[in-house]
Amino acid sequence: ITTKPDEICDELSEAFECGITKIAVQGGYSKSDKTMVYFILDRFQISKMKDIVHTVDERAYITITEVADVFKANI
Repeated sequence: ITTKPDEICDELSEAFECGITKIAVQGGYSKSDKTMVYFILDRFQISKMKDIVHTVDERAYITITEVADVFKANI
């Protein structure tokens, strides 16, 4: 969760060559508008991702959730 989503997305996209989703969010306590950056990577990329995100925004929140599988819709 960040106030610098475009910069973070640019850096992550360049580093990992993957799709990224941006979701508008609002702080429950602060009521400030922020953006959640959502994307999937493997466990070996986590350290690099943290470094990139915190280089761009040292106040960004990062959560990591294990994903069992990823399916792409056939549209």
